[in-house]
Amino acid sequence: MYNPYDSPDVEANYLLLFDGLSTPEDWKDEYERLFIRLCNERETFDGSVPCAYARANGLWEPHHHNCWVSMLVSMSKKGYATQNKGTTTPGSSTHSHNNNVGMWTSNLYKGAKSES
Repeated sequence: MYNPYDSPDVEANYLLLFDGLSTPEDWKDEYERLFIRLCNERETFDGSVPCAYARANGLWEPHHHNCWVSMLVSMSKKGYATQNKGTTTPGSSTHSHNNNVGMWTSNLYKGAKSES
């Protein structure tokens, strides 16, 4: 059986949705893994970044487009990030159908790694 975690091929991962080889639980697990990685890499980000980051790192499309937002809220409830007050326009490298998105602060970020 094809495993989406073994392939860096984004297009192949998108096909999983249509092949019926991935489940919503698989998607949630992979989203969470990538969200934790994002939170370790960035101190702050706008609400459109987790979706763009996950797609850029091979996550296939969810069973419904609202999963992107609901998972961001879920990750916040798990304590990985906190939504700041206020909004911003989504970054130019991300896609959002909203004119404004929330700003988030990682609760996992430990600062830039120093090079020795």
